[in-house]
Amino acid sequence: NLRKIKGHETKLVEYRLLVDAKMESGIYPLDLNIKYKDENDKEYSLETKVYLPVAGKGETDDLTPRVIIDNYYFPSEYVEAGQIFPLNISFFNTSENTTVKNIKVSLNADEQIFSPVGSSNFFFIKEIGPRQASENTINLKAKIDAENRNYTISADIEFQDSKGEKYTEKEIISIPVNQQLHLTVSHIEMPPQIFAGSPTSLSID
Repeated sequence: NLRKIKGHETKLVEYRLLVDAKMESGIYPLDLNIKYKDENDKEYSLETKVYLPVAGKGETDDLTPRVIIDNYYFPSEYVEAGQIFPLNISFFNTSENTTVKNIKVSLNADEQIFSPVGSSNFFFIKEIGPRQASENTINLKAKIDAENRNYTISADIEFQDSKGEKYTEKEIISIPVNQQLHLTVSHIEMPPQIFAGSPTSLSID
């Protein structure tokens, strides 16, 4: 429960979550319901999601290799609309015995809010050993007209095991975007005459 957050201020809130021991590895959505008031005591509510990577273990992990996103990060708490930022993603091979290879990752942003800078939206990883991770960085740019909210990026992952058998995975991550507020004056209406020392009124759009 936060008492006050100023304009463009960021505050961290820590929650302790209990993860079921039977959960398989993957990224799971967490629903957030945010309620707040403005300075005039008017109430608002916002529903959004964040996506949490979980390093668990399923019953078939040793038989079927999986490649998941076990961590991702960017330099700040949120991304500014219109700005370029590096996104670092860690891909983890959950198998204890199998090396995965020829990994192709394709990134697709919700509403095409993020576009790659200086590269395409996909990249290759030669191989990832058992219980090993590979970190990869891509530069993205958020749309200048993006709204203030969380946006998702889906990662479509294609790979092969040591026998050449093909597999696919789909992971989702969430990135918050901040839109700077700007005041624009489009038209000013003035009275025909203004007298020095006398009050007057203006109409501004």
